[in-house]
Amino acid sequence: LEFNLILNGQIIFFVENKKVFDAKIKAQGSAIKKNFFFCDPRKVAKIAVENAMTKYLDLVNKNIFEAIEILKKNDM
Repeated sequence: LEFNLILNGQIIFFVENKKVFDAKIKAQGSAIKKNFFFCDPRKVAKIAVENAMTKYLDLVNKNIFEAIEILKKNDM
């Protein structure tokens, strides 16, 4: 059993209707269980979702802080 999940998103910052930051985010999580006799599809899916969400939230965090640094440098 194999489960893959891909999450896509975008972070955009505007200042006075002007786009000052734009980042596309993509995170993938997967899980594989090779023993079919003791395989619970829900557990495999949960692992893949947790992997993808962890990666996705890390990217969101990184990009938001990057945008804040850009705003600080430009005194916006």
